[in-house]
Amino acid sequence: MKPSQPAKTLLLTLSIIAANQSFAQQTQENSESEGDIEEVVVTGSFIRNSQFTNASPIETITTDDIWQSGAANLGEYIRDLPYMENIDTVANTLDAGDGQQDSNSARFNLRGLGVDSTLTLMDGRRTANAGAVSSLLPSIAQQTIEIVTDGGAALYGADAVAGVANIIPYKEFEGIRARTYYKRDGRGGTEQSSVELMTGLSFDNIGVHWVGAFEYSDRTALTAGERPRYLRIADQDSSYGNPGAWQTWNNFFSGQGSARDPSCETFNDGNEDLGQIGALPSGTPASLNCCFLYYGEWQDFARPSVNYTLFNNFTYEPADWLTLEFQMSHNYRESQLVSSPSNAVTPRPNQQLLRVPENHPANPFSHDVMPYFWRPFTKIGTLPSVTEGNGYMRTVYSYYTDSYKFGGTFDIADTTWQGESWVGYQQYRRDIYDDAYSLTRMSAALRGEGGPNGNEWFNPFGSADPRSPDYIAGVTDNSQQLVDWLVVPNYYEVDRSRLAYWDTVFNGEVIDIPSGTILAATGFQFRKERDWSNNNPLAVARDNLTSDITAYIDPIEARDSNVRSAFVELEIPFFQDTFMGSMGLKAAARHEDFYTLGYSTTKPKASLLWELRDSLSLRASYGESFLAPSATQLRPAIQENCTDVPDDDPDPITGESMNGRPSCSSGNPNLLPESSEIVNFGVTWEPIDGLSINLDYQEIEYVDKIESLVSDEVTAVQFQDFLAATSFTEDTYDTSNPDHVAQGIAWVLANPNPLVERFADGRVDAIIRAPVNYAAQYVEGFDLRMRYGFDYRDWGNFSVSLNGNYYTRWEYQQSPTSPIQDARGFSNSATGFAPPISKWKGTFSLNWFNMNHSAGITTRYLDEMIYDETTSTIGYDLADFPKIRAITKMDARYSYRFSVDRLVEADARLTVGINNVFDRMAQRLPQAGGMETRVDDPFGRQFYVSLDFDL
Repeated sequence: MKPSQPAKTLLLTLSIIAANQSFAQQTQENSESEGDIEEVVVTGSFIRNSQFTNASPIETITTDDIWQSGAANLGEYIRDLPYMENIDTVANTLDAGDGQQDSNSARFNLRGLGVDSTLTLMDGRRTANAGAVSSLLPSIAQQTIEIVTDGGAALYGADAVAGVANIIPYKEFEGIRARTYYKRDGRGGTEQSSVELMTGLSFDNIGVHWVGAFEYSDRTALTAGERPRYLRIADQDSSYGNPGAWQTWNNFFSGQGSARDPSCETFNDGNEDLGQIGALPSGTPASLNCCFLYYGEWQDFARPSVNYTLFNNFTYEPADWLTLEFQMSHNYRESQLVSSPSNAVTPRPNQQLLRVPENHPANPFSHDVMPYFWRPFTKIGTLPSVTEGNGYMRTVYSYYTDSYKFGGTFDIADTTWQGESWVGYQQYRRDIYDDAYSLTRMSAALRGEGGPNGNEWFNPFGSADPRSPDYIAGVTDNSQQLVDWLVVPNYYEVDRSRLAYWDTVFNGEVIDIPSGTILAATGFQFRKERDWSNNNPLAVARDNLTSDITAYIDPIEARDSNVRSAFVELEIPFFQDTFMGSMGLKAAARHEDFYTLGYSTTKPKASLLWELRDSLSLRASYGESFLAPSATQLRPAIQENCTDVPDDDPDPITGESMNGRPSCSSGNPNLLPESSEIVNFGVTWEPIDGLSINLDYQEIEYVDKIESLVSDEVTAVQFQDFLAATSFTEDTYDTSNPDHVAQGIAWVLANPNPLVERFADGRVDAIIRAPVNYAAQYVEGFDLRMRYGFDYRDWGNFSVSLNGNYYTRWEYQQSPTSPIQDARGFSNSATGFAPPISKWKGTFSLNWFNMNHSAGITTRYLDEMIYDETTSTIGYDLADFPKIRAITKMDARYSYRFSVDRLVEADARLTVGINNVFDRMAQRLPQAGGMETRVDDPFGRQFYVSLDFDL
């Protein structure tokens, strides 16, 4: 289904520009301040005329900073900020640790504490967009991005646990600015491009200003099959294949009476290289009579995407004391998942309906069978027509975001007080379009009642491929019409979020004291958030081949999270302009009442700034923050969306493999808010002209962190509970000792964990991945920002900058009974409680400016990490991969400014650049994807060019 939103957005934008281009040209000639921005926005404080604006560490990023870096968008730029971790710029190939990634949904992730722990603001107000930050606003309309790194719940409320990021748009602009951008990797695997336009009008005589901007960007796919060096080492084997494994009809006990498809490993000759497309088409034998499928070629590193964003801002000054503003933005984003032609059929109830009778013309067994480890389509036989390329299936995710804000700022009578009041409405929704397989149709086809005419047999065995020794033309092959008949188009809305708010703030002078003036800000906010989660229509119809037909179907209902809040902020000068310099205190507190969820909280923050002299200042701050569970997380604790446990890690109690057991998601109505404490000490020093040094030390204690555990972590937590209650330790408990296992089983059955369902004999029946208040994280470290600018003779201006982060501590605790784990300097491959954390990382930049020419070189460094993956690719020993080596990459760019005076008069800038100049490729590792996509990428050297115009 082709969405109509992009076409409407483009049409609207072009209409606005066409109608106003002549007015922009006329107004520009009379303007004395083209492109200047009048309004000053301060993030981290509601006191507008603060005398102590540097009391909290704030980094400001401009549009030029992003453009000069060569990044395609804001998401790519923040990936290289030293205090950001695990930014979604590469598809995280089946690595659930610290969250799935799709390469198109980068969000702020301060300190690696999670994307939900950093509050993202758009022009000082909350956003409902759960997707990419680069889709909130066209990058050409981003005036600055301000990042506060010491929390902010006392001012902004929930979610500002690690900090606040505020994307600030242009409010006044005159003329037309345009930009085109194109980037591709040196191997020709993937491309990125964008077209952006911003225009504006100012009518000073009537106090009206308008800014409009539009952006279109797209990206092409990069699949693992296009990077064979990683495909060869990737952990890509699955027990569920075709040829597969089958068991006696109506056998509920895995493995009893099971048999491997006779075609397994019979036609791999000439296709043994795992780096090639179509490798090992007939699989290889494995334990439990399985036949391994090698699926790596269907994974992706970069997903194809398109992005349309339209922004408009109108301001009107009807009086000297009043400014009104209306702002709206619209975004459509599409990201396409490339995956295998079919998924594994794991639910036992579904398998019971897939009976292959003894008289099936292709049945190689002497009795009725049903699937044991199997999926219908892989690299063999006739594939559905909807598959593409090397047989992959494409799933389209569509994201829609609409945002409106209206309000204004005003002076209060003849006082020093000012106010601002805003109402806003935002809506975000996500749709999915894929091609699924019908369970009832598959069941009928296995009985010989398939196809449009109801008389065809579907062959689920390896003999459907002409290369199989058991292939019989006209008997064991599957017709194209039959295969296509099994496919059912599936389009539906996955979820939707709505946010409405009323936000009012007052600020001004309170009283004069001998040391200066006490300033204050106070305000209130009402916000209503409503979420809907919809069900897969095929699952509701109990007709999805791979969804458990007996699973509970969560009713579609609106889940509300409504909040009433109020805050107060004070600024008190202790002394000013004395021999000791100036010192002031900022203190704030905010109360939030989540009245629909049944709890409330009050959080404080205090910061102190001591300016010893103009060139030296010290700062310190303490704050408490919190993150409320969402209404969706608080849904009932029931089994939903079950899949199979994805790897061979054993149950630590019994020692038996959990591969293939159901792993289900769920809600948890007993969740509590997450909370944190942040302490920051910093110094700003400008010892000589042009040199500035900022150094901050920070401590974060983050407790009651909500995590949805991965399958292995659920059983690991239960195991730690068992150890804490008995005399066993990890070293003394031995799953090969029957007495130990008997004691372990007796304990878990007597002390059941609702997240681990077990059979009566102690074996794992199902894993429930519900969100829980289990985790705690402890982070300490230093941030360094240095910049030196100078002129040298007539060579021009030079600037040198160094930004770095060094962790002295990064630890996590999975549960109250689990030991505290050190994450610093580890890849943290087997946990979702921490991303890969290097001890230190940094960027060093050298830039040169001379007349119309400028150039820059940036070196990015990430320190080495201990590689602690617990499972590896077959044939590889993890002992041979002790570390992820340090990563050093260099980028270079050159820009030239020039004027155009033909047809139109314009100032232009042409930029060419190279990211990863020396073509450093990511380290090969024996894991999913063949590399650690959370710290590196497979793109290699990338070339880019951009052209900017100001008319």
